[in-house]
Amino acid sequence: MDYVNLGQTGLMVSRICLGMMTYGTEQWRPWILEEAEARPIVQRAVELGINFFDTADMYSAGASEELTGKFLRQFTRREEVVIATKVFFPVDIAYQAGSSNSAPPRDPTPPDCRASTYLKQSRVPSGV
Repeated sequence: MDYVNLGQTGLMVSRICLGMMTYGTEQWRPWILEEAEARPIVQRAVELGINFFDTADMYSAGASEELTGKFLRQFTRREEVVIATKVFFPVDIAYQAGSSNSAPPRDPTPPDCRASTYLKQSRVPSGV
């Protein structure tokens, strides 16, 4: 695996970042892979040297972050991985971004971001 600097942070990340949107619960989208289907994919990615993972609180209404934390605890040590995440869209199993019947996202306010950070810590704890 090739590794590169993440900007000027000093962090070395795999050139390939595994996006975790595909893993979570089919209740959110029919094409999502549930835990049993996702586990071997994430495990193989770690075995091949991927240490950079991207997720978001809205993916599967938080289930993606939960699986990310669970898998990374099983397959690696926290100091060996970089987890990129983001906040903005509603964390709701019914939210269908981009569809005509979905409500537009609200602008996150600092309290929303603090609440999201707290929830993220419960799903993807720093002790992964």
